Amino acid sequence: MHWLFSKTSVWLYVVCLTTWGAALLGVLHLHRVSADWGHGFCGPWGCTAPTQALASYHGFWFILLVPPALVFGKWGPIQQVRRWGVVALLAGLIGLLGLLGYQLLVWYPNASQYARPYLLQRLLFSVADLVDVPLVPLTIAGATCLAAVKMRANGAGSIERNQNPDGATVAQQQREEHADREQATSVSKR
Repeated sequence: MHWLFSKTSVWLYVVCLTTWGAALLGVLHLHRVSADWGHGFCGPWGCTAPTQALASYHGFWFILLVPPALVFGKWGPIQQVRRWGVVALLAGLIGLLGLLGYQLLVWYPNASQYARPYLLQRLLFSVADLVDVPLVPLTIAGATCLAAVKMRANGAGSIERNQNPDGATVAQQQREEHADREQATSVSKR
């Protein structure tokens, strides 16, 4: 655990957190870009907010949740990563299903005959226009944590799982070489 507080890692934390904070602040200022992104999308399903605002808020939620999920998935305790991943994934999916169910139960029966064929667009519109609750980034963050657990369980990047041609792992071979050196030095001292 001493590596956690070494001078190099402290500077790395400062740089990473500063970059993360700058990315959050920068994406929130997307709505101020004076480019012509067009107006919000309109149709029989309704009209969305301006494109810059949607990109800004969805980008904020994504940057707020997914990079920490990547870091936590890589270095966090595997049981906690799994629990948080399941909780985030289920919360996001249940929220999305609730939102879609609401649209099916409330909007569809009240929609005109002209608007009913646009049910899929209305469902996508309701997800895109919901910027107050980060359902999609939460689902992605949960899936990221679970993918990290799966990769760690399969030994992605693990020294123990790297096999030599003779079938021994690299770690086993290193332990044997160390034991041979210790035995050779103890024999030479006699």
